[in-house]
Amino acid sequence: MTYSQDQRALAGRWKLHTSTLDEAAKVPSPYMTKDGASAGHAHDFCLPAEYATFSLLPEVREPALALFSALGIPWHASVDGGPSNHLLSSQVQCVNALGQMVSDPGRVQRAFGQLLEIDQVLEIEPGRNLTFEYIGPTDYFKEVPGKEARSRRALHEH
Repeated sequence: MTYSQDQRALAGRWKLHTSTLDEAAKVPSPYMTKDGASAGHAHDFCLPAEYATFSLLPEVREPALALFSALGIPWHASVDGGPSNHLLSSQVQCVNALGQMVSDPGRVQRAFGQLLEIDQVLEIEPGRNLTFEYIGPTDYFKEVPGKEARSRRALHEH
């Protein structure tokens, strides 16, 4: 098996055995594309579309959904405005791994402090020590020319 196949098999096994999903969410399902269309046959590593938000772990789900909504961050291959139904989505995995660090500088310090020689964790945005899809206030690379106000959504729509 390849690495990709191994990870898909692991995600499928997690889906079947986790207690964080309803039984109805454990059925093989097609991947939903960014157009909202079903792409091909059903996979063990995809959730049914109506359970796509459950690709986010319980401890980060509500805060992440609220944060992405408040900041206008688009979900990659979004299902009904929420996250992808693909359990191995890089964006979903990033949120699952780092989501609790948004408001917990101690977690950032423990995870990265020794590797990056962090003395103090500062806020990157008000009330946030970590954020997602950060673009900063200045468009140095002219990614959205002619736009006065920068937003994460506008950058993705460009």
